[in-house]
Amino acid sequence: MPDPLKQHTKLHCKTEEELMAHSTLILKEPDALFATYKMRLKIARIDGIHTPSDVFNESYARIASMIRNGQPIKNLVALYHSVGRNVIHEYSRAHQRQKKIRDRVEKHKQIFQQERPTHSEEEALKDLKRKVLNCVNPYEAKIIFLYHSQGKTTWKDVCQALIDAGDIPEKEVSLTLINKIKKQYSRAIKRIEIK
Repeated sequence: MPDPLKQHTKLHCKTEEELMAHSTLILKEPDALFATYKMRLKIARIDGIHTPSDVFNESYARIASMIRNGQPIKNLVALYHSVGRNVIHEYSRAHQRQKKIRDRVEKHKQIFQQERPTHSEEEALKDLKRKVLNCVNPYEAKIIFLYHSQGKTTWKDVCQALIDAGDIPEKEVSLTLINKIKKQYSRAIKRIEIK
């Protein structure tokens, strides 16, 4: 079966208008390009998280940026394949980082729950606070205590509490903010384990 994108192999672009027109042509027969994206997403084991459309949209944005920077496009289809491959690698690396952070958080959650001594909860909390404050700065300690103090606190709740207290400049909770706070938590926990 012939590749339907063969007829579009030498699409040239110098302007964003040309990019839009040529991308529309490619999208009329997306099966070949999207099949490649789908296969690569499946190999990277992130096909349940990202779709070929996500990859195409991100690739389009990057190619448009290349055109805005004055770089002419000589073979748009090949560039979609190349940029799409890079996008999928970045998605995969980001997913792996998030997975490691989640695993580390769960591990540390279990450690905190196991470390509670048999005496009263107030004394156990004081012991934990002393241990944490000796290893991390007050802001990191606050993140740790917010996350562990109320049992099933979510990262969104922790971020909102930090925003409400004025500890961070952000005005609302976002995925980027949640990831930033998780990283700070993870680094602080590592320092507690080392000491």
